[in-house]
Amino acid sequence: MAAGGVCPLGFGKRQTVAESQSSNGTEESANSPSIPLPEMTLARLRDHAHLHLLSVKGTIYDISPQAEKWAPLCGHDVSRVLAKAVGGSDLNLSHVNQGLAGLSYEEAVHLEKVVAAMEQSFRAVALLPPQEQHLLFASTVGEGATEVVREGKEDDALKLHALIEEGGSLESISSLLTPSTVNLPCPRTGLPPLHKAIEVGREVEVLRLLLQQGGDPHRRVVLYDGEDAWSLASRFQRGEEVLKVLDRSSQVEFRAMFWKALGLEAEARDV
Repeated sequence: MAAGGVCPLGFGKRQTVAESQSSNGTEESANSPSIPLPEMTLARLRDHAHLHLLSVKGTIYDISPQAEKWAPLCGHDVSRVLAKAVGGSDLNLSHVNQGLAGLSYEEAVHLEKVVAAMEQSFRAVALLPPQEQHLLFASTVGEGATEVVREGKEDDALKLHALIEEGGSLESISSLLTPSTVNLPCPRTGLPPLHKAIEVGREVEVLRLLLQQGGDPHRRVVLYDGEDAWSLASRFQRGEEVLKVLDRSSQVEFRAMFWKALGLEAEARDV
């Protein structure tokens, strides 16, 4: 364990914008909106380790301002290394380029805090190619998020999740719901819209809308240890009404599948 029980690289808590401004004397993060970033493969990243570059969740940062502290990690994707450093654990360099499969909830949350701090502290200079991001991250924290980016749906996902999280109206949420977006995971957390709505405590009407449009309550999310919508509702104590809405949706789905299995399409449509 590192001394003092904090992350060995100083990411014990998420740094707010205000804290970042006061600490570095700037009014913006290290990554203001600019031109799209170029791609850099893991092989090229390794070959350019001397330039003090490393990758975290597919974004490659120039860590020259703190090169001495980060030197052992340069030239690699270090997402798993940093996630496993939760609670002040020592950095395990055998975890470089290993992806994020099997992280605990605490490790996943810690990594998100690290990502936020990296964005504030260092300049992003490149991205891992989509195929390498997919291999590293597609089935881990933010499950499906790489696919969202690769298919060009990131803007839709961000808008929909922002509306759900920030109290958007039923009408505004409905305007973004299509068969291709209703289960589209958040690019950062991997939560589908229904699970996000449960997490932030949206009203039952929002949950009902998402379910009616095809939201899948059976999906399990890595960020919350593989829990489905029912487990999330219990975790966050959302009440019996939410559980009843989820149960009702599941019963309707089951009856429709039953009638279709018997070849009775009309009955299935009437469920």
